[in-house]
Amino acid sequence: MDTLLSLLFIALMLFGIGYLFGRFKQHNHNYNVGEKRVADLLSLKLDREQYIY
Repeated sequence: MDTLLSLLFIALMLFGIGYLFGRFKQHNHNYNVGEKRVADLLSLKLDREQYIY
């Protein structure tokens, strides 16, 4: 029963992360840098010089 509960919790967490990510991408659909910035944040590459332009 514990494994089922943990699997459900992980599924809920993944769904929540996907929902937030989708909302963030929808919010930034006007910017060209938006998707690249999200990808860099997710991969923890915070290179600020790319976003100055």
